[in-house]
Amino acid sequence: MPVENALAAILRKRPVTWETILTLRENHQIGNLDIAALVLRHGWHWRKHKPYRITLPDGRPDAARRPD
Repeated sequence: MPVENALAAILRKRPVTWETILTLRENHQIGNLDIAALVLRHGWHWRKHKPYRITLPDGRPDAARRPD
């Protein structure tokens, strides 16, 4: 899934901000439920309060699992 690869690549470098999520949603025609499914599948952390962002579980770039 292209959006899964894009999100994982960003997470290996930095947290994913809300602005980035909005851009991914527009470019890949996905919704919040799709994003939530990816977060659950990979064990990422989705902060649902300000600042809204997705991070790796322990904050280390090498903790990002590559999509199967």
